[in-house]
Amino acid sequence: MTHSLTNAPPLDIMIIPGPPPVAVSCRAIDAAGIFLTVASGVLNGRVATTPLAVLPMLRAAHPQVEWAKTQRFDKSAGTGNTGDIWASGSVANGVDLAYVFIRERFPESRTLVDLRTWLAGIGEREPEFSTEEKALDEAFSGASSALQ
Repeated sequence: MTHSLTNAPPLDIMIIPGPPPVAVSCRAIDAAGIFLTVASGVLNGRVATTPLAVLPMLRAAHPQVEWAKTQRFDKSAGTGNTGDIWASGSVANGVDLAYVFIRERFPESRTLVDLRTWLAGIGEREPEFSTEEKALDEAFSGASSALQ
């Protein structure tokens, strides 16, 4: 480690991952990346998204963030000395985010990303949730609120 949080130079790219994968059933959602990020204050006044199951809790606890409910991922453009912030609503949505981010940030790598997408067998999805996904969210939103 070459720097601490107090003396780190301005970052070009910072990735905040979620927890490691588990091979067993869990009773709770661990969206560690979004909890750390929102607690830092870096999302204040910005658009962000999170797993839909924890969205009501985060919206209530952090009203200073503009929480997007209909997007798999969001890019909140920076202004002044602030950079862009990209947030995804789940690990799978993070794959979609990565495809778009790499194409935008490194356009010379577009062909490589296209090849990687094809080899992975994971088709790209639109940033906006489908009508079916939105209906599922509405159907289960009461259940996720009851868990809080």
